[in-house]
Amino acid sequence: MCGIAGYIGKKELNENLVSKCFDLMKKRGPDNFGKFTSKKIPFRNIFLHSRLSIIDLNKKSNQPFSYKNRSIVFNGEIYNYLEIRKDLEILGHKFSTNSDTEVLLHAYIEYGEECVGKFNGMWSFLIIDEERGKIFASRDRFGEKPFYYYFDGKEFVFGSEVKFINLLLESKSSLNVRKIQSFINFGYRSLFRDNETYYNKIIALEPGKNLIIDFNLKLKIKPYWKSDFRPNYKLDYNQIKEELSYLLEKSLSFRLRSDVPLAFCLSGGIDSGFLTSFAAKKLNKEVHTFSIIDSNPNYNEETNIDKVVKDIKCKNTKINITEKTNFFDRLRELNLQHDSPLSTISFLAQSFLSEEISNAGFRVSLSGTGADEIFTGYYNHYLLYFNSIKGLDKEVSEVKYWEKFVNPIVRNSKLKIKDLYIKNPSDTSFSDQIDESLQKFVIKNDKIKNIKQKFYCDDILRNMMLNELFNEAVPVTLFHDDLNSMNYSVENRSPYLDHELLKFMLTVPTKLLINNGYQKFLLRDVSENFLHDDVRLSRQKYGFNISIKSVLNDNQIKDFLLSSKDFLSEIINLDLLIKDLENKDFKIDGEMNKFLFSIISSRIFLSNNSF
Repeated sequence: MCGIAGYIGKKELNENLVSKCFDLMKKRGPDNFGKFTSKKIPFRNIFLHSRLSIIDLNKKSNQPFSYKNRSIVFNGEIYNYLEIRKDLEILGHKFSTNSDTEVLLHAYIEYGEECVGKFNGMWSFLIIDEERGKIFASRDRFGEKPFYYYFDGKEFVFGSEVKFINLLLESKSSLNVRKIQSFINFGYRSLFRDNETYYNKIIALEPGKNLIIDFNLKLKIKPYWKSDFRPNYKLDYNQIKEELSYLLEKSLSFRLRSDVPLAFCLSGGIDSGFLTSFAAKKLNKEVHTFSIIDSNPNYNEETNIDKVVKDIKCKNTKINITEKTNFFDRLRELNLQHDSPLSTISFLAQSFLSEEISNAGFRVSLSGTGADEIFTGYYNHYLLYFNSIKGLDKEVSEVKYWEKFVNPIVRNSKLKIKDLYIKNPSDTSFSDQIDESLQKFVIKNDKIKNIKQKFYCDDILRNMMLNELFNEAVPVTLFHDDLNSMNYSVENRSPYLDHELLKFMLTVPTKLLINNGYQKFLLRDVSENFLHDDVRLSRQKYGFNISIKSVLNDNQIKDFLLSSKDFLSEIINLDLLIKDLENKDFKIDGEMNKFLFSIISSRIFLSNNSF
């Protein structure tokens, strides 16, 4: 895991500027700093790399790495590099290191742009191909690793973080005000439905795409992968369970490859609990876990965490979020680091998790990101599921299970309407706008258009899940997760984000995703004999979140909202919001918890940028 950056254009970058860029890149990769300049490119150019050593700690694997007129700067991990290396050796390739970087470069030399189809991993990389007179860049299928760039036809600037690009441009890009308005109007789920950043003209290379730019600065973007829902009704349940077990073990085994110690992020849910328990019991790994604890009962998962820890006899470090202080200072620092407002308060908590993991000497962590979107994990999935199984024999029984076990624990009133998506299957407002109870606080702006979901398939549950996976929930998590972990020189890995696992799950008929009122039924079934039953069979959905009331009291919230009149006053009716907050019966929970944090985070981001 590393930092990458570079410039191609007419401007000459002096050593002082390069040194400043390395200073910014240091947290992403403190172990080595390297640079490369190509004499074949007819423009001034420089390519930078900062290394966090994970695989093959030898200095021979430092980057930029060059071989036969090709040079690479690479951020990420190719988990199946050993298998690819064997294939390349059969074809006559010789290797001088034990790194995945060298395997990646040789794979490109052998297979060209098609090499990315062979990779199982997470990556953003750029190869300077002097042999073919072009530059080839790529980003992994799920977007785990970031790749941002600025291109105006005369200059091409790229980096793992927006701040690297702003520095190399020597002029900070103006703020993308529309992005902030969209965030406040429609919530965090709207943020990654396009490739814009919070800074104008700096955009993200989208997941599953390659970028090719020739030495005359002609740029093309090419997709190399897409996911399709193609249910296979011939598969019987035992076949599905057997194949899923195999793919989960394969994915986790790949992601446990490391030459440095690994840690696990452990919440009280099935996602991280399964990974941790499976690694300990099936793969015989020594496990050290880290957990966030919130005293608020709506978010406190300590009981289930303790059950997993006791069951597998692992080490566990707890971070009590209510004991953390200097909320505003911390948030201001994180907004600067992330080049954006923090999207939800959960990523503030996550920053403390990354800090503790780093302080304990770990350089790799594993988390359960993606399971909700691949196996079903949100309360609205039940309602979408009822549409998908409409008319099937199990429809009546599944609705009864939902009414008995799920409906009583759902707090969002809209998600208590069992026929919500049967009456109106096209209603995706749950993910297209903020909660109805909050809309009265938002000042309408006709210039801010709602961004509709993308169409993947006719099955509305699978279509929602694929939107959450590629455009809504997961991209937000990956964005902040990368920056939080790299801020403390830690690499985070997500075993559920495996393209082979997703491809198989998209062949599983939708009716099998939920059973007897249990979401993630397949994952729960595979978890039997590994995960503690009290966790495996729990229906309660906490989510990785904390309450804003755990870090701020009512007066602090109101004082901050009233502290100044700024751009947010054009988006939010602050007077009405304060009036409601002063009502003693008014509850700060659920969607209001997220809404208040988005306002506070956005205001701090704007003040950081003197806007």
